[in-house]
Amino acid sequence: MRPAKLRSRSGNEPADHMAQKQHPHSGPPWKETRLALRRLAESLSCSLCSNILKKPVNLGSCEHVFCLTCVDNCIGTACPICEVPAMKQDMKINRKLDNIIKLYSKLQTLQDKDFS
Repeated sequence: MRPAKLRSRSGNEPADHMAQKQHPHSGPPWKETRLALRRLAESLSCSLCSNILKKPVNLGSCEHVFCLTCVDNCIGTACPICEVPAMKQDMKINRKLDNIIKLYSKLQTLQDKDFS
């Protein structure tokens, strides 16, 4: 009985397949993932400062969302986008959106690690 040779590939793929393997992040799915993250970033950005929302706040009946610090001076006056009155009692931190932003930040960090 002959000793088995060590193989650097699985038995299911031909030897020439090893030479053709691409970097795992270079194919179309990763391109689509990067594009999806960019679109998500646009959806999660503040209408006033254009940055990713920090402590996202709903102003009430108009449902526009801003960073808490961006609309702090608007409370008691009106929404800076649609001019609907913005009362302090109507202002609410959007916790679900805040959680989505945290998840987005983790995904962005993972993407940055993988592509650097």
